[in-house]
Amino acid sequence: MNLVFLGNGKLAQVTMEIAQERGHQIVAVYDSARPMVAPLSKDGVDLVFEMSRPELVCHHVLAVLEEGLPVVIGTTGWYERMEELKDHCVRLNGRVLWASNFAPGVQIFRRLGRSLAGMLDALPEFRIELHESHHREKLDSPSGTAIHTANDLLSSSTRLIRWVPEPSDDPRELPVISHRLEGEVGTHTLMAQSDFELISLEHKANNRRAFGLGAVLAAEWLQQRQGFFRIDDCYESLWGSAQ
Repeated sequence: MNLVFLGNGKLAQVTMEIAQERGHQIVAVYDSARPMVAPLSKDGVDLVFEMSRPELVCHHVLAVLEEGLPVVIGTTGWYERMEELKDHCVRLNGRVLWASNFAPGVQIFRRLGRSLAGMLDALPEFRIELHESHHREKLDSPSGTAIHTANDLLSSSTRLIRWVPEPSDDPRELPVISHRLEGEVGTHTLMAQSDFELISLEHKANNRRAFGLGAVLAAEWLQQRQGFFRIDDCYESLWGSAQ
């Protein structure tokens, strides 16, 4: 595929590296120093990656959809405009896939977390907490992955009714605690603890290439489809009904 990148941060850079290793071509990279120039399609573009800033996502994606190009969104922190973007995609018969985290292992972590939350409904003596750690330059807190995972847990549990970004003694609340550490790539830890036991489920990204690989795999999957997709749709198509 011929690819355009909107954004040139850490995620974009590692995704470009993986894409080229897998035989794809980088046609153009646009960022704050070099804003996007339309039309993109004139350069034989096959797909666009949106990896810029939250406030630019809707503007960028709408422009890409109006050119009839598919777009993969890796930027986080724009989710309050999700329905607006979905409406644009449907109206323009477009192709969009978004993810809070592209790492394949995170998709397994989230799926296991959903199963754990459902099982713990029958064991109220266990309290659940979610912790996330990232580098100090990360813009959003909690991370998009932590929010996405927290919402997974709420949807799978009859006991939990909301998540809060701080410790809580309310058994109906899921604490989501953020940590910002020098050199941290990304770690998410789900802990369920009773007076006598601790269950800990953790995903740790050892290298940013995990995110780049997942993003390119998602783009390759999107090429054959039409519609508005979550990263979950990609992996559910791979796993089927496997538990």
